[in-house]
Amino acid sequence: MTGPSPYKSILLSVALVLPVLYLCTSLRQSDGYSIIVAYSVAFLAYGALIYNKNYSKNSLYLLVGVGILVRAILVFLFPNLSDDIYRFMWDGNMIQDGINPLTCTPREFLSIYPRDSRYEELFPLLNSQDYYTVYPPVSQVIYWFSSLFPTWNLSSIAMKAVLFFSEIGSALLIMRLLDRIGQSRSYVLWYFLNPLVIVEMVGQLHFEAVMIFFLLAGLVLLSQKRLFLAGSMMALSVGAKLLPLMFLPLMIKYLGSVKKFGRFVLGGLVTLLVTFLPMFFRMDISHFLSSVNLYFQSFEFNAGIYYLLRKLGWLLTDYNQIKILGPLLSLVTVGVILYTATKVVKGNLASLLKVFFISFATYLFLATTVHPWYLCMLVMLALFQRSWWPLVWSGVVVWSYTTYMTPEFVQNLGLISVEYLVVYGCLIYEYFRKQSTKVG
Repeated sequence: MTGPSPYKSILLSVALVLPVLYLCTSLRQSDGYSIIVAYSVAFLAYGALIYNKNYSKNSLYLLVGVGILVRAILVFLFPNLSDDIYRFMWDGNMIQDGINPLTCTPREFLSIYPRDSRYEELFPLLNSQDYYTVYPPVSQVIYWFSSLFPTWNLSSIAMKAVLFFSEIGSALLIMRLLDRIGQSRSYVLWYFLNPLVIVEMVGQLHFEAVMIFFLLAGLVLLSQKRLFLAGSMMALSVGAKLLPLMFLPLMIKYLGSVKKFGRFVLGGLVTLLVTFLPMFFRMDISHFLSSVNLYFQSFEFNAGIYYLLRKLGWLLTDYNQIKILGPLLSLVTVGVILYTATKVVKGNLASLLKVFFISFATYLFLATTVHPWYLCMLVMLALFQRSWWPLVWSGVVVWSYTTYMTPEFVQNLGLISVEYLVVYGCLIYEYFRKQSTKVG
């Protein structure tokens, strides 16, 4: 079977790129239904492009080039569907002024330090005026770098440029890993052409792009048995976003000996100390932990299983049980991760990637907050399993943007319920189809 004709690939690429550019230029966060329509058009084109996996080498690289081109354009567009950039610039300005971002909340900052027009302009635009920063040091370095530029647009371009090159690096590393486990390089398109990945990472400036790049670099180095450097890369991934910490228990059985695990951990510890110590030096670490704690015990967005348990809690106790349910679901996630760690095959990269996938999927299913860009990591891990249900989720998770259509940010629980019914239905269907294939 041959791949699609070049003309068909070009038409589908145009059908993918144009809605993505429309999303990142003409819409706002509150345009929920327009966002869904534009995403859906892009997603259908994406699905048609990845459906046939028999691309020639030239066709594959042409489509990778499409992914690079659309990201290059997005570098120069200011984020329009997310306001997180204003907190990034706030933290970057604080570092530039010699103030640790963990010192105080933005509101406290304005009451302590002399008035400065940079902060006064940013403050009304922040979505976290009363929270300590939750962003770890690798991301903070990028914020500081962007603060050296004189305008918001140039700061945005500086940050996006880092994410742009991270994404290109991730594509190259994914193809290297696909070679290692004996799969077709065409699966890189599952990630690199995914509209959610394109829009939410470079388009809306979410630093999962940096996290994923360093995680993939660590996995490639692991496959080459360069354990100290692998640990360092994975520590940098944690320094961009804390989430890869969940994968640490999975490494023990994969490495198979105390000596090898020790070299890996040593590389990680040295890197973590170098990156995290300056941030916490002479600083009350409780400020950072308080923001992390808020995430698990206060924030709710687009959750699945948690919303069912929350409803049950309301019926039984007549009030929201998030302070109990959040930590409890986190403990269940840890338990699942520790259990899956026993399934890792020593030195088997494909086995390690599989438990990474299962662990991260469990985390998302049990989380109290699932923003659309959280799924980018799952999409990346899914391609190594040839598992398509996460791709479907990446297509329907954007329904959560309807939350921003009201000033009170009221979530459409009916639509969220349909989202998770679709996801769980696809997961169950894929599971039993794979089981029947094994039996056959």
